Amino acid sequence: MERGSSLDNEDDGQALSLDKLYPLPSKGVPLVLLPPAVTPVNPTSSDTAAARVLQRVLRHNREHHHAYIKNKWFHNHAAHHMVAIFALGASSQLIERAYGAYDNLTPAYESPESITDSNFVEHLGKERFYAAYVAYFSRYVMDHSPLEAFQHFFFSPAYNVRQPCNPCGATGQKKAKDPAMLSRLFSGLLHPFIHAAYGIEFGLPGQLAEGLAQAAVQRSEQNIFLPAHVFTELTNELEPKSGLVPDRDSHGRAYSGRCVFAVTPPKKYVHQYSATLKGVGPAVKALVREWEEDWLQGALCDADVEMRLVGMVEEVIWGNVIWFGVGGWTLRDENAGKAIDADFYVMHLVTSSIFLLTLILPSASTPSPTLLLLRQRLVLLRTYLAVSVSVYISRGRAQTPLPIEEFYVATQAHVVRVNRAGGVGISIPARDEHELAKTWESILSTAITHSDDHLPKMIRALAAFAARWGKRRASPGYYFAGHLPHSGRLDGTLFVRVAALVIDRFVRTTTTTSAVMSWALGEGEGEGGWDNISGDLP
Repeated sequence: MERGSSLDNEDDGQALSLDKLYPLPSKGVPLVLLPPAVTPVNPTSSDTAAARVLQRVLRHNREHHHAYIKNKWFHNHAAHHMVAIFALGASSQLIERAYGAYDNLTPAYESPESITDSNFVEHLGKERFYAAYVAYFSRYVMDHSPLEAFQHFFFSPAYNVRQPCNPCGATGQKKAKDPAMLSRLFSGLLHPFIHAAYGIEFGLPGQLAEGLAQAAVQRSEQNIFLPAHVFTELTNELEPKSGLVPDRDSHGRAYSGRCVFAVTPPKKYVHQYSATLKGVGPAVKALVREWEEDWLQGALCDADVEMRLVGMVEEVIWGNVIWFGVGGWTLRDENAGKAIDADFYVMHLVTSSIFLLTLILPSASTPSPTLLLLRQRLVLLRTYLAVSVSVYISRGRAQTPLPIEEFYVATQAHVVRVNRAGGVGISIPARDEHELAKTWESILSTAITHSDDHLPKMIRALAAFAARWGKRRASPGYYFAGHLPHSGRLDGTLFVRVAALVIDRFVRTTTTTSAVMSWALGEGEGEGGWDNISGDLP
């Protein structure tokens, strides 16, 4: 096989169909709605040309590029970037231009040998086997739905817990170890999770296969949160008790202990995710378990749990946004003209949390027509939250409670509206829905054309949250049951406030050139890039 040629194993007697692996993308989660008077920014349902270009560049990326740049800590973000701007309404020309800027990617290369059922475990954690794992998972997703693949590889005991034999029954492993696929999914600063979830949200089996392969070659650092019994219990899914009636609403939570999102990180673990897991991993696990038990206390039936799960997902998403937005505003460097300290690591918590809507919540507006089993979704959410807490602690961001009240006062009168040319931010009143919609239109238009691939991904997440909760009014005691200081001030404008600060941060200090952001090239933090990039990756 020549360097840069197809990654598929042609020895199987048939080439895997790229048409089936990369069909035309489906529509993603809804974004913030804009009134007719405002130029539409999300026309993906009708822009077939853009969908076809996205399909083509995803195929090209699959065939010609490796998953990592230089080494496995720098991920190839091309697929994430293209799907995100497509979801924001990018034209076919813009997608072409954005993809063309990725001229620094490592060419695809052949693995030392193919991955089969018999050697699946042996090569886990080895980056040079990425191509072989892509081919292995692609064969599976060709014959199974994306949801079936996600369940099979991330929740079955055979792919997570050490077995007397390998996942499919063959013997002869050189070294017995836990496959730990679900743990690996959350490694690499959540990139395998993000990549795989994009595949499910947009109906792209090939992208899911790539996400599975990325997980397979990552380290399994999150094992502390996923003991073996978690997976054996998943095989004993309880029958639903449909005859009972939920006894309280989704936010009628009973707090018996501390609030997860009120944690104040110690300085000891700054920039050290691995050290954080070793030092406080058991405590984080206990805290998250307590959080789950508080939410599910008194649940009488599956319908009751489903209702509470809506509140649980909501709390995790709002908490991550608060950590990034309020925490970043608190640590901003006003002398440098920064509206927010845009922490690179905490940003990924916001970017990734959009996929909780697709993977966990039952909703008519969610693209995925079917869901993971209820118990699987609880495990997924619990693990995601534990990783989020650990990442936040490892950043050492705040030694005191986050000043939510001060944040709201400071961002109340104006929100940032950015001109299309990418000039300095212009403050405008946000006193009615039309002005707010114009602000969102400007935010989305800036994000969609910016060269930093993380920016449109994060703004898409915030726009999706605004679509779901943007009109929510402040209600003391509603969020975090009042256990997070000043949480009664929170309302649906949180997301536009944070999005506006981020756009202001980037527009004032960067340009909308087509260059790939400097950190991915190993050149360090750019003048207008994300803050606090140093540190080890989870």
